Amino acid sequence: MGTFKSAIIDSGTSLAYFPSAVVNSIASAIGNCGNYSGYTACKCSGVSSIKSLWVNFNGTAVEMQPDYWV
Repeated sequence: MGTFKSAIIDSGTSLAYFPSAVVNSIASAIGNCGNYSGYTACKCSGVSSIKSLWVNFNGTAVEMQPDYWV
């Protein structure tokens, strides 16, 4: 992905809001994903082969390991 986009992480839930292009790119990399009532969800099988997602919060990089968000 490599480019910076705006996103919202709701620390009170397991939801993250990304631009559609980012969601589609992540879902494509994971595979086995679908749209359910406006939310993209992916099946957890194969989670061990997925790389971490790094999110930058105003200069602070945070690693989101796949078992946290898949």
